[in-house]
Amino acid sequence: MYPCGYRLNNTLVIGVHGYWDRKALGLSILLLGGYIPKNIGKRNFWNSTVFGNAQNALLGFYMAFQPGVKPQISNVSSPVLMECVYQWCVRTFEASYTNGRLEEKLLATYLPPDKDITSSVYSPDAFLMTAAGKTFSVGPNVTYNLRSSLAANLAMTLDNDTLDDSAQYPGRWNFVQKAPYDINTVLGTMADVVSNEIRAPTNNGTELVRGHACGPEPFVKVQWLWVLLPATLLLSTLVLICATIYKSRKERIPPWKSSALAALLHGLSEESRGHFGHNASQSEVEKMSQRLHAKILLQNSTERLIAI
Repeated sequence: MYPCGYRLNNTLVIGVHGYWDRKALGLSILLLGGYIPKNIGKRNFWNSTVFGNAQNALLGFYMAFQPGVKPQISNVSSPVLMECVYQWCVRTFEASYTNGRLEEKLLATYLPPDKDITSSVYSPDAFLMTAAGKTFSVGPNVTYNLRSSLAANLAMTLDNDTLDDSAQYPGRWNFVQKAPYDINTVLGTMADVVSNEIRAPTNNGTELVRGHACGPEPFVKVQWLWVLLPATLLLSTLVLICATIYKSRKERIPPWKSSALAALLHGLSEESRGHFGHNASQSEVEKMSQRLHAKILLQNSTERLIAI
């Protein structure tokens, strides 16, 4: 008649329950402060043991889960019971925008100090919060609406019926089955989503920061010591070409360029070169070369080109 497992004030928070089906409850969430979300059918009045004096609280709850692969109370590891709270705070960021990518660095976080609170910590009334010399206002019912959104995204209970084909809890709630069982993978992501939505420029009251978008620009620094050698070779080659052109024109040497006649004439023997005049023009040399036949003569282990 009575469920098994770990209980908190006669309420089952983790373990095996049910006389016939023996379901294994691997995770449960108990909301604090008497708040009732729309998808929860019964009222609860859990009180806080850690964050009872927290100012500007959004949502508080107890989370109990059984760490391990299989959600069974017979595991050796003990269940974990944690109290969590979402609370209004003010953060300071250092932002940079480069190549269409926004990068932010968290500089500081301001939390209002705890104090004795006579009214409910979950009051839907508007309030002001001062941080870093500036005053931030939260309008009426904003806290209530955010609390409803956060509570609607919490998994109130996870048991055998919520396991998939691979025996995993849905979505990120399978953190209870994977070491190091980090609760921030779920709760931290939800807090970041709410923060980014409030900071979005589409919301009233946000301030746009205008400025210049910057991007990386490459600069080249020349090491002139390493440029001296290639620069000297380049200048020397230019001087040699200019000197060759000047001397060739001065001595009226015809420009042979890529013609093979220059190599043919300079490769002939002294007797063969006598067939050509020293002052013959290029056209005359081309005509005489058409009547000239040459062969390679091996003499004294030396190959020579002679005219026939």
